[in-house]
Amino acid sequence: MGHRKFYRKSDIMVIVFLLLIALGFWGAFQLLSSGNTEVQAHIIYQGDLMMIIDLEDEPRTFSLSEFPYIEFSLNQEGIAFVQSNCPDQICVNTGKINQSGQFAACLPNQMILIIDSYSEDDIDAITR
Repeated sequence: MGHRKFYRKSDIMVIVFLLLIALGFWGAFQLLSSGNTEVQAHIIYQGDLMMIIDLEDEPRTFSLSEFPYIEFSLNQEGIAFVQSNCPDQICVNTGKINQSGQFAACLPNQMILIIDSYSEDDIDAITR
């Protein structure tokens, strides 16, 4: 009885070809999506947007004085909670965040810090 191969040389070539096409699409998507994208930090208190900060702004430390005492630090590495009057300090220990989709939260004080990206080419709505 002859030994039958599980795959042929042409099968491998088709798989490699498909992988190269997928890699090309992925690369094109990365180039197009990184064009004019800016990254911002959104500070949300009790579900309300309080402040939007461009992560390219000048480094500084600031707080929102009319709310629970929380201090933020912004620099080239990202933005972070640096001081809070909450008992567990999980928000402070989260560290700096700087990539779209990352977030940190101070649950006792109901404060959320979210990193979001947007492009000037993004469409918010279409009306007719």
